Amino acid sequence: MNIPLEKIRFWVIGVLIKFARKLKAKRLKNPVVRDTKSLFSKEIKIPVFISSAFTVIAIYCMFVMGFAVNFKTMLAAAIFITGSAVFFIIYAKSREKTILKDNDAVVLICLLFIIAVLMFQILIEYISPFVSPVSAFALMSAMLLSPRLGTMHAVLLSLFMGFLNFMRFDIFFLMLGGGIIAVADLYNIRRRADFINTGIKIAVVNTTIISMFYFFGSYSVLEFERNIFYGLLNSA
Repeated sequence: MNIPLEKIRFWVIGVLIKFARKLKAKRLKNPVVRDTKSLFSKEIKIPVFISSAFTVIAIYCMFVMGFAVNFKTMLAAAIFITGSAVFFIIYAKSREKTILKDNDAVVLICLLFIIAVLMFQILIEYISPFVSPVSAFALMSAMLLSPRLGTMHAVLLSLFMGFLNFMRFDIFFLMLGGGIIAVADLYNIRRRADFINTGIKIAVVNTTIISMFYFFGSYSVLEFERNIFYGLLNSA
């Protein structure tokens, strides 16, 4: 046996045992507490001004892309969106002060507007403006935020639809009617099946408004039949 190596091995083992005993004997006055929140679990607060400004810019860009890009349309879109934003802020400050102080609520309001306008443009381009679910977004806003903000979503989104469709009053009136009915029926919704009743009411309102404009001579027979179909699809 190699005696020097054996002595070194026993010496190393002895040093490690002494070191382990010292660590075991040592007591910390204050325990170390690790932060269990990771970067992804921590709340990120987006300032109200930033989320509002981003929403206005995003909607403005989507509006401009929906029209021919020239100075007049860009100026008109800027005036319309700025006026709508100011109107909404004034209304919210007078009626919903607490919600404007909640960063998460403001972000939700902004997201509903951005997603709605984006969806409207896709539906206008590929299907029909009559399918645009203004009532669904108004109902979501009323359920998640407040009935007053749901009503404001219905009004502003209806205005957006009218503006995106070259100031068509029939589309504005149709979207506004469905949105108001959806928000007004909010208190009758207690179960999932109640959404069906709300959809039926919206279908009746859509059919009535489309028929009214048909009798005014706004549509041909073919357009009337097509718009009725899309109005029923909207309520679904």
